[in-house]
Amino acid sequence: MAKDEDFYITYKGKQLRVSPVSNEGNIYFVVHLQPPIIIAESMVGESWFWYEAGKGETPEAAELGALIEDADV
Repeated sequence: MAKDEDFYITYKGKQLRVSPVSNEGNIYFVVHLQPPIIIAESMVGESWFWYEAGKGETPEAAELGALIEDADV
């Protein structure tokens, strides 16, 4: 993925803009839904999972994270 360049994913039949943001060596993604959500990937123990800012691990974050991984832009 090109660093800090927006890209698009298809989620529930809609094209959504995703903005990667780097912050002190970490990367998170702003998914432009209404309202926008912020997700990031984190490692707990030996497992990686996607979480939503302010809510923790959610099914929506897992779905969006998988689409972001598949985008491979």
